[in-house]
Amino acid sequence: MIPIEPKGKKEARRRRNGHTYKDPETRLYMEAVARRVRADFDRAPLDGPLKVEYRCYRSRPKSSRKNVWAATRPDWDNYAKAIGDALQGIVWTEDSRIVDGRVMKLFAEDNSPRIEITVIELGTNGFE
Repeated sequence: MIPIEPKGKKEARRRRNGHTYKDPETRLYMEAVARRVRADFDRAPLDGPLKVEYRCYRSRPKSSRKNVWAATRPDWDNYAKAIGDALQGIVWTEDSRIVDGRVMKLFAEDNSPRIEITVIELGTNGFE
């Protein structure tokens, strides 16, 4: 469990001279996720095929008191990109090792935003 408000990965920004750079807010978010997981994950990064599940619990806005699903921006795949890239070299050697995944966008019932991650190493025959 990572007690951080989930955020999606924003696209790289481009300066007038054509130079591209990561959005500063996205970079700080990914560094915070990586720092938190690095403190708790005490083994070598996984290098085989992986199945992941991200449960992203966001703070609930006042306008959405009844729904459990956070069917709002950012898109689910932007959460996956940000978390996958942040944990590269910590939990997995490369995020290309993820071959199956699921992202759930939820509102935190207890108003404690967080990210919960489940990682399953898959066998070489294609199944757990």
